[in-house]
Amino acid sequence: MSMSCDDVRKFIQAYLDGELDEHEWAALSLHLESCASCRREARTEERLRRAVRRSLPLEPAPASLRQRVGTALDAADAERREEDAGRLRRWTLRLVPAAAVIALGLGFLWSRLQGPRPASGLKTSLASLAEQSIEWHRLSPPMDVTATNPEAVQRYFSDKVPFAVRPPVFPAGQRARLVGARLANLREHRAVFVTYQVGGGRVSVFIFDSNALPVAGGRVVRAGGRDVRWQEVRGYNVGLYSAGGTGYAVTSDLDPRGLVQLIAHSH
Repeated sequence: MSMSCDDVRKFIQAYLDGELDEHEWAALSLHLESCASCRREARTEERLRRAVRRSLPLEPAPASLRQRVGTALDAADAERREEDAGRLRRWTLRLVPAAAVIALGLGFLWSRLQGPRPASGLKTSLASLAEQSIEWHRLSPPMDVTATNPEAVQRYFSDKVPFAVRPPVFPAGQRARLVGARLANLREHRAVFVTYQVGGGRVSVFIFDSNALPVAGGRVVRAGGRDVRWQEVRGYNVGLYSAGGTGYAVTSDLDPRGLVQLIAHSH
């Protein structure tokens, strides 16, 4: 998703208030990086907000007003508690006949729930992650660091993210050349976005903490002895794998066989 200057003017308030989702935030941020006019407008709006906050009176509200507000809130809380209690009583009466059915199902549910769970909670779907990976691949944002060797990228991000940044190294025969990397967000987690030139095409890689952002879904293929979750979206292929607690989402419009071979021979 790309944004025009009109879109930025429309959503700049929500951007400054932190109300955009990660896709909208990323698209607007990328536009601000490339558009000096919109960047000035955003800075002007932020300065205006700071000026307004500084001009607001610091004196507390009158005691009589605080008392009226407190009384109204207490009354609203009491009314809500009474409504909740009534709702609970009604639901209890309805659920009693179903207790036997629930008891019969507990053994099955317990056995299913005993499987391994990720420490961070619910998993992110690969389809959702693939959409963001493809969006960044298509936008091709400017890089924070331009480098042709992985060690330079690793040093640059050593104190910027809470996980090891090890850009994939592809075999020389694949004609893959590292271009650069930038700090990014993948869902709500910090990530590093890395780009490569491969022949006449491009390959993008999101590097992230696979323990903090477990991913489910997609079909699994074997590539070089590792399991790769695979997703195809709108002519793009996304292969996701992990190594040593670090996750890699590799995105390209290369043909699936070529991308699988690239991943299989990476290290």
